[in-house]
Amino acid sequence: MKAFRLAIAISIFTCLCSWTPVFAQTMQLSEDQEESIKERCNIMIRDYQQYLSIIGGKGKSKPVREHYVKQAYKLFIGDCEPYVNEKSKKVPKEVMPAVQMEVSSIKSKNVVTRTQKEYLNRLMALPYDSVVIKRAQTHKLSDLVLVDDHWEATATYYQIFKGFDESGNVIYGG
Repeated sequence: MKAFRLAIAISIFTCLCSWTPVFAQTMQLSEDQEESIKERCNIMIRDYQQYLSIIGGKGKSKPVREHYVKQAYKLFIGDCEPYVNEKSKKVPKEVMPAVQMEVSSIKSKNVVTRTQKEYLNRLMALPYDSVVIKRAQTHKLSDLVLVDDHWEATATYYQIFKGFDESGNVIYGG
Protein backbone atom coordinates (compact mmCIF):
# COMPACT_ATOMS: atom_id res chain seq x y z
CA MET A 1 0.00 0.00 0.00
CA LYS A 2 2.86 2.36 0.81
CA ALA A 3 4.46 1.95 -2.65
CA PHE A 4 1.05 2.51 -4.23
CA ARG A 5 0.61 5.80 -2.41
CA LEU A 6 4.07 6.97 -3.42
CA ALA A 7 3.27 6.31 -7.08
CA ILE A 8 0.55 8.92 -6.93
CA ALA A 9 1.40 12.40 -8.17
CA ILE A 10 -0.39 15.26 -6.48
CA SER A 11 -1.59 17.72 -9.08
CA ILE A 12 -2.64 21.18 -8.12
CA PHE A 13 -3.40 23.92 -10.55
CA THR A 14 -5.39 27.11 -10.81
CA CYS A 15 -8.18 27.55 -13.30
CA LEU A 16 -8.92 31.03 -14.58
CA CYS A 17 -12.64 31.59 -14.56
CA SER A 18 -13.91 34.92 -15.90
CA TRP A 19 -17.32 36.38 -16.51
CA THR A 20 -18.61 39.25 -18.63
CA PRO A 21 -18.21 42.91 -17.61
CA VAL A 22 -21.95 43.06 -16.79
CA PHE A 23 -21.43 40.30 -14.26
CA ALA A 24 -18.20 41.89 -13.02
CA GLN A 25 -20.18 44.93 -11.85
CA THR A 26 -21.98 42.90 -9.17
CA MET A 27 -19.04 40.67 -8.12
CA GLN A 28 -21.37 38.16 -6.51
CA LEU A 29 -22.12 34.70 -7.79
CA SER A 30 -25.51 33.11 -7.95
CA GLU A 31 -25.63 29.38 -7.28
CA ASP A 32 -26.11 28.74 -11.01
CA GLN A 33 -23.13 30.93 -11.94
CA GLU A 34 -20.91 29.19 -9.39
CA GLU A 35 -21.94 25.78 -10.74
CA SER A 36 -21.24 26.98 -14.28
CA ILE A 37 -17.71 28.08 -13.33
CA LYS A 38 -17.06 24.79 -11.53
CA GLU A 39 -18.26 22.85 -14.58
CA ARG A 40 -15.88 24.89 -16.76
CA CYS A 41 -13.03 23.97 -14.41
CA ASN A 42 -14.06 20.30 -14.53
CA ILE A 43 -13.90 20.40 -18.33
CA MET A 44 -10.41 21.92 -18.12
CA ILE A 45 -9.30 19.14 -15.75
CA ARG A 46 -10.70 16.48 -18.10
CA ASP A 47 -8.90 18.03 -21.10
CA TYR A 48 -5.66 18.24 -19.12
CA GLN A 49 -5.89 14.55 -18.13
CA GLN A 50 -6.39 13.57 -21.78
CA TYR A 51 -3.33 15.56 -22.85
CA LEU A 52 -1.00 14.01 -20.26
CA SER A 53 -0.92 10.47 -21.67
CA ILE A 54 -0.35 11.82 -25.19
CA ILE A 55 2.46 14.09 -23.99
CA GLY A 56 4.18 11.38 -21.92
CA GLY A 57 3.89 8.49 -24.39
CA LYS A 58 5.84 7.92 -27.58
CA GLY A 59 2.81 6.80 -29.61
CA LYS A 60 2.51 10.19 -31.30
CA SER A 61 5.16 12.16 -33.16
CA LYS A 62 7.16 14.80 -31.30
CA PRO A 63 5.40 17.68 -33.13
CA VAL A 64 2.00 16.27 -32.11
CA ARG A 65 3.11 15.90 -28.49
CA GLU A 66 4.53 19.47 -28.55
CA HIS A 67 1.15 20.65 -29.83
CA TYR A 68 -0.55 19.05 -26.82
CA VAL A 69 1.99 20.63 -24.46
CA LYS A 70 1.06 24.04 -25.90
CA GLN A 71 -2.64 23.20 -25.59
CA ALA A 72 -2.08 22.24 -21.95
CA TYR A 73 -0.33 25.58 -21.31
CA LYS A 74 -3.51 27.36 -22.41
CA LEU A 75 -5.51 25.70 -19.64
CA PHE A 76 -3.63 27.65 -16.97
CA ILE A 77 -3.53 31.27 -15.92
CA GLY A 78 -0.67 33.01 -17.72
CA ASP A 79 -0.21 30.06 -20.11
CA CYS A 80 2.19 28.53 -17.55
CA GLU A 81 4.31 31.69 -17.32
CA PRO A 82 4.50 34.32 -14.59
CA TYR A 83 1.81 36.87 -15.36
CA VAL A 84 0.58 40.34 -14.52
CA ASN A 85 -3.10 41.07 -14.23
CA GLU A 86 -3.24 44.25 -16.28
CA LYS A 87 -6.74 45.05 -14.99
CA SER A 88 -5.56 45.05 -11.38
CA LYS A 89 -5.93 48.32 -9.54
CA LYS A 90 -2.76 47.63 -7.54
CA VAL A 91 0.23 49.90 -8.15
CA PRO A 92 2.78 48.70 -8.98
CA LYS A 93 1.23 45.78 -10.82
CA GLU A 94 1.95 42.52 -9.02
CA VAL A 95 3.74 39.78 -10.96
CA MET A 96 2.08 36.50 -10.15
CA PRO A 97 4.15 33.30 -10.19
CA ALA A 98 3.68 30.66 -12.86
CA VAL A 99 1.20 27.92 -11.99
CA GLN A 100 2.83 25.13 -10.01
CA MET A 101 2.12 21.52 -9.24
CA GLU A 102 3.41 19.10 -6.65
CA VAL A 103 4.67 15.65 -7.62
CA SER A 104 5.98 12.65 -5.76
CA SER A 105 7.63 9.47 -7.00
CA ILE A 106 8.21 5.86 -6.02
CA LYS A 107 11.94 6.56 -5.66
CA SER A 108 11.55 9.45 -3.23
CA LYS A 109 9.20 10.20 -0.39
CA ASN A 110 9.68 13.91 -1.01
CA VAL A 111 7.01 16.02 -2.64
CA VAL A 112 8.61 18.32 -5.22
CA THR A 113 7.07 21.55 -6.48
CA ARG A 114 7.55 22.28 -10.17
CA THR A 115 6.13 24.88 -12.48
CA GLN A 116 3.46 23.45 -14.71
CA LYS A 117 5.62 24.22 -17.75
CA GLU A 118 8.57 22.33 -16.28
CA TYR A 119 6.33 19.38 -15.37
CA LEU A 120 4.90 19.10 -18.89
CA ASN A 121 8.30 19.40 -20.57
CA ARG A 122 9.78 16.77 -18.25
CA LEU A 123 6.82 14.50 -18.93
CA MET A 124 7.43 14.74 -22.67
CA ALA A 125 11.11 13.86 -22.18
CA LEU A 126 10.48 10.67 -20.18
CA PRO A 127 12.05 7.52 -21.67
CA TYR A 128 8.90 5.35 -21.56
CA ASP A 129 7.34 4.00 -24.75
CA SER A 130 3.88 4.65 -23.35
CA VAL A 131 2.41 6.03 -20.18
CA VAL A 132 -0.91 5.75 -18.44
CA ILE A 133 -1.89 8.54 -16.12
CA LYS A 134 -5.18 8.02 -14.33
CA ARG A 135 -6.97 10.02 -11.74
CA ALA A 136 -6.80 8.01 -8.54
CA GLN A 137 -9.44 9.96 -6.69
CA THR A 138 -12.15 12.45 -7.40
CA HIS A 139 -10.68 15.91 -7.47
CA LYS A 140 -11.50 18.74 -5.12
CA LEU A 141 -12.15 22.26 -6.31
CA SER A 142 -11.51 25.04 -3.81
CA ASP A 143 -13.96 27.79 -3.12
CA LEU A 144 -13.99 30.37 -5.88
CA VAL A 145 -12.02 33.51 -5.01
CA LEU A 146 -12.55 36.91 -6.60
CA VAL A 147 -9.17 38.25 -7.77
CA ASP A 148 -9.54 41.76 -9.20
CA ASP A 149 -11.92 41.19 -12.14
CA HIS A 150 -12.05 37.39 -12.37
CA TRP A 151 -12.69 34.28 -10.30
CA GLU A 152 -10.03 31.70 -9.52
CA ALA A 153 -10.11 28.22 -8.02
CA THR A 154 -7.48 25.66 -7.17
CA ALA A 155 -8.10 22.08 -8.27
CA THR A 156 -6.49 19.25 -6.32
CA TYR A 157 -6.46 15.69 -7.55
CA TYR A 158 -4.29 12.59 -7.35
CA GLN A 159 -2.88 10.66 -10.27
CA ILE A 160 -1.45 7.20 -10.71
CA PHE A 161 1.42 7.17 -13.20
CA LYS A 162 2.68 4.07 -14.99
CA GLY A 163 5.47 3.93 -17.59
CA PHE A 164 5.71 1.00 -20.03
CA ASP A 165 8.43 -0.39 -22.32
CA GLU A 166 7.78 -1.29 -25.97
CA SER A 167 6.59 -4.77 -24.95
CA GLY A 168 3.97 -3.33 -22.63
CA ASN A 169 5.78 -4.23 -19.41
CA VAL A 170 5.43 -1.79 -16.51
CA ILE A 171 8.86 -0.29 -15.81
CA TYR A 172 7.65 2.46 -13.49
CA GLY A 173 4.62 2.52 -11.24
CA GLY A 174 2.53 -0.11 -9.56
